[in-house]
Amino acid sequence: MGPIPDCEARCADRRSPVRPARRSRGRSRPARAAADRPLGQAARAAALLTTDPGRRGSDPRCPRPSPPAPCASCAGSPRGGDGDCRGAATIALPVTTIRFGTDGWRAAIAEEFTFHNVRRCARAVADYLAEQGTADRAVVVAHDRRFASEHFARTCVEVLAAHGIRSLTPPGAVPTQVVSFFTRELGAGAGIVITASHNPWTDNGFKVKADTGGAADPTMLSAIEATMDRYPEDELPPRRDYDDAVAAGLVETFDPYPRFRDQLAAIVDLERIRAANGKVLVEPMWGSGAGWFSRLLEGGSLTIRELHTERNPFFGGVNPEPIRPNIDEWLDEIPRWGADIGIAFDGDADRVGMATEEGVFVNQLQVYGLLYWYLLEVRGEIGPAV
Repeated sequence: MGPIPDCEARCADRRSPVRPARRSRGRSRPARAAADRPLGQAARAAALLTTDPGRRGSDPRCPRPSPPAPCASCAGSPRGGDGDCRGAATIALPVTTIRFGTDGWRAAIAEEFTFHNVRRCARAVADYLAEQGTADRAVVVAHDRRFASEHFARTCVEVLAAHGIRSLTPPGAVPTQVVSFFTRELGAGAGIVITASHNPWTDNGFKVKADTGGAADPTMLSAIEATMDRYPEDELPPRRDYDDAVAAGLVETFDPYPRFRDQLAAIVDLERIRAANGKVLVEPMWGSGAGWFSRLLEGGSLTIRELHTERNPFFGGVNPEPIRPNIDEWLDEIPRWGADIGIAFDGDADRVGMATEEGVFVNQLQVYGLLYWYLLEVRGEIGPAV
């Protein structure tokens, strides 16, 4: 059977040239007729993705079959069924059973942590709030600095809007505890944070906050999972276009800094810290805490320097967790720069580590132990700790 006229030209034009046959090694096998050969992966992908009917052949020897006819609704659309419609051909979505851990759900980006699965989580939260009778209280939706986190947060807003639920959103990445504070402060029904905290850069996560601002308890997480399980895993959750949701008053963007600063000033003597004559080296690890410490304490005699304040979804090639060896550069720089103390945060700034002026690391458990000791022995405060 001879070559198809113009087929190779079409293939070359699509940057998928027809490859010459490989030389056989060992025993020779009888050649199969072209029409009987199965399509390779590249040919199948090209047949699926190519939308220009003029680049697909109708001859059975061409690896690019003609596209299916558009459905009736697409044919009547303004685009006129120009090939975007695949007719009866569909692509099955990967099936993922989502289960929340102690603070939410985490998975590998583009493997299981996809826009579809994030929308499933957002729909489950919306259904949960509706069943609790708190859907009218809005949801605080925020994100960290990981790859595409702001886009995942935006799609959560779209799903919530499709359920008639308002979203309260900061304009950029914020520390997780900012979401905790404003979930309670603004009387929201829940909080959602797109973050994988201190975990590898390949992951992202969906954290849920209760209306108290604390992590959702097992009862709340189980109820959210139950609402999710009511739907087929490949069913597309409803969405409302983000700009349309904004126009409808279902999205409110707010600056969290002023009220968060005032809350801290009510419980911590910020002026006294600003007046200290010392040097602090801060390591935000390319995360959401970048800039917050400096902004809170600027304007006094205290000198503050921050490392790695730029956004880097690869986190410099380390996990954004303030433990060694991830923080060795910061520890080495503390005595070199002459800092009196060092403070390090993880990717979403809800974990903290400290270091002495010699660059000796004090881990998170030790930090909180010292804080409790200070409250008891120095300030004389006695009471429950949460």
